Amino acid sequence: MLSNPESPHRRTEKDLDQALEKALRDDDASFLRWFVSKTKFKDAEPEYAWSRSDHPWCEVELNVENPETGDPEMLKRQGETDVLVVFRTAGGRRVALHVENKLASGRFTKHQPELYAVRAEKWLGEEKYGCYTDWDTVLLAPLSFLKKHSKEAQKFGAAISHEEVAQYVPAFNPHSPFPNFGDGITEDGEDDETPEQAAVADAYGMQAAMNISGCSVEEACRQLGLNPEDAPRYIEILNGPLIERKTSGHLTSLNARMPRNSRDD
Repeated sequence: MLSNPESPHRRTEKDLDQALEKALRDDDASFLRWFVSKTKFKDAEPEYAWSRSDHPWCEVELNVENPETGDPEMLKRQGETDVLVVFRTAGGRRVALHVENKLASGRFTKHQPELYAVRAEKWLGEEKYGCYTDWDTVLLAPLSFLKKHSKEAQKFGAAISHEEVAQYVPAFNPHSPFPNFGDGITEDGEDDETPEQAAVADAYGMQAAMNISGCSVEEACRQLGLNPEDAPRYIEILNGPLIERKTSGHLTSLNARMPRNSRDD
């Protein structure tokens, strides 16, 4: 087991939803600009306008292929958006991001990724959903989740890792002392993550810290409260299979930006 002690503060999905909305609404505008830059609105010069993190929901109709006959069929499904944020562009448009937030132990319900786009389209122009005129969908999750569910992740317009967001919003760092967080229960009712899952999350957190700040392996460990002596183990984890995600129409390796002095060539 790695020597980093487990934090006593267990984050729930709802905790992180609220922390994300607050950061997008109240924090320095640099976080909003960075977050939006990960979506199709990367050149928008965004200004915060409106948001909700109370899981607004509705019923939508989804066209799917019958798995037995191959014929198209219409399904009616209820679903929710975890965080809905609307911002104004430099040109005055109101555009929205529909954010699905997952914990490491989470899972998708049937057709959940596809329903995000259908719901976003249905709410176009509706005042109670921020009266937006364009939208994108975002999957927000730990890198371990994005790796495990890479096929489903590509059905969202953008994928952003908890580890990246943690550089701006401390609540997304599982080792940060954030007050009034969680009750020890994860999204799907299971207990806390295993030591192996924690090690993977720590490894990708270290990588994200290096990618964003350009620091050394040892400094990244110190930033995250990890023991630098465990760095070789984290690097071993990162040298495993790569995850690919879709960004602005391109597939990008999440390991590709790892500094050369922290990986073998």
